[in-house]
Amino acid sequence: MILQELWRAAKRGVSSTELKRAKDFIKGKMALQFEDSEHVVSWYVGQEVLTGTLLTPEQKLARFQAVTQADIARVARELFETNRIHLAIIGPYKDGKEFARLMKI
Repeated sequence: MILQELWRAAKRGVSSTELKRAKDFIKGKMALQFEDSEHVVSWYVGQEVLTGTLLTPEQKLARFQAVTQADIARVARELFETNRIHLAIIGPYKDGKEFARLMKI
């Protein structure tokens, strides 16, 4: 089911409603997270360590708000290809062929 949604995003993109809901979710989540001073510290330290740059929450939110349906479709097409899908299985399976069909999009 998840792969079907990824395939749909790659082939048809996302609707304006889906994109708005995702942006609203991110905005709300960020607002709640920044009520915690530990998260604020983690935010700035993480950026400095991982990227060497510092963006304010407002700047990061502006970047999220700038994402378009076309951006989502482009990235989905790049990422969600059958040859880029991997599956980890733990168990006494001698042959993974029975699972190969699960990885087709």
